[in-house]
Amino acid sequence: GDISIYPNPLFNILNFQGFTSNENGKLNIYSLSGQMVKQVELEITSGKASVDLSTLPSGVYLIRSNSLDDNKSFKIVKE
Repeated sequence: GDISIYPNPLFNILNFQGFTSNENGKLNIYSLSGQMVKQVELEITSGKASVDLSTLPSGVYLIRSNSLDDNKSFKIVKE
């Protein structure tokens, strides 16, 4: 399935949709230099999930999750 994220750029909440499995996962957030800055639980309900990233400093990050197919990563911008 194709997983999409919104909004991007984001302020506080990042939403996911399009999960084919409702198995919860972990979301890892990395700086562009490859350092993991945060790990949050991904609670998937009806193919969707939301995470609160309000404590993340503004900047550009890469996110990866064991719930994303093929270790797909997304680039996000935190306002």
